Amino acid sequence: MRLIPTSLFSELFPDVKDPENPGHYLCRFCGKPTIDTRRFFYCSDECYNLCQKAVSWLAARRDAWRRDDGKCVRCGTPVLLYDGWQKEGDGKEVAECHHVIPVRELHRIAYDAVYNEEWKGVSNEIKNLWFCRFYVMLYLDINNLITLCFKCHKMVHAEGFWKKIDEIKYTRTLEDFMT
Repeated sequence: MRLIPTSLFSELFPDVKDPENPGHYLCRFCGKPTIDTRRFFYCSDECYNLCQKAVSWLAARRDAWRRDDGKCVRCGTPVLLYDGWQKEGDGKEVAECHHVIPVRELHRIAYDAVYNEEWKGVSNEIKNLWFCRFYVMLYLDINNLITLCFKCHKMVHAEGFWKKIDEIKYTRTLEDFMT
């Protein structure tokens, strides 16, 4: 199951026609010819699985849950991994996956990495492709994901909210609102 829309998936893994074999394609994942396979866009089942896993939220979530030993990293409560089809683990409540660096920041990081002066002579089509790749890599990076229980996930987001309120309260002056 993919997290990203088909249009973004097509940007990341485009269909490339095989120049030596008309009517066939090069593997979306590794670039080998797909002439002797049962798959249309992949040279093997392994490449298909790797390609799907590369853009799979469920795979990233599962990897983070396994890394965290199936427990909330904040309170240590065992949590259950549920992906819609199967359940895994000892917990009574379902695990929640949290981005340590918020998603809106990941978007900004990917944007800043591609749309800058160093990419000045590069076409917008290529920039869009690399922006998509960077963003998906950052979004699905398990080093930025932690496993939390429902209560801790709510608390983590509430702490971030109140921290922002405090920043606004102490950094703004009356003149900021008089424009």
